[in-house]
Amino acid sequence: MTILGIGTDICAISRIEAGLKRFGDKFLHRVLAPAEREGTWGPRQLARRWAMKEAVAKATGHGIGGQVGFHDILITRDAKGKPLCRVVGLEDCHVHVTASDDEAYATAFAVIEKQN
Repeated sequence: MTILGIGTDICAISRIEAGLKRFGDKFLHRVLAPAEREGTWGPRQLARRWAMKEAVAKATGHGIGGQVGFHDILITRDAKGKPLCRVVGLEDCHVHVTASDDEAYATAFAVIEKQN
């Protein structure tokens, strides 16, 4: 395997909370792909997802808004809760992503690998 890129992000939960208060569902629809919108999304959960998507976008070398957008990065979970990630245009790659949060911040780290 060859590492194509790594990325990290940190996101203030208060920033996401303000976005949710100001824009409501419009904010959710901007960040989450249709397949990700089920369930309840509080500021903490959405901040983790935001950070994961930003970290993955950075690992592609483009960042959000370049050649990849929020809806191009689909993050789901396996049966044990581990994040799984697919990126449009990188179907032949394996994307590792993890996230964590504390009182004020969510953070994430991503690695994109391609088989040789």
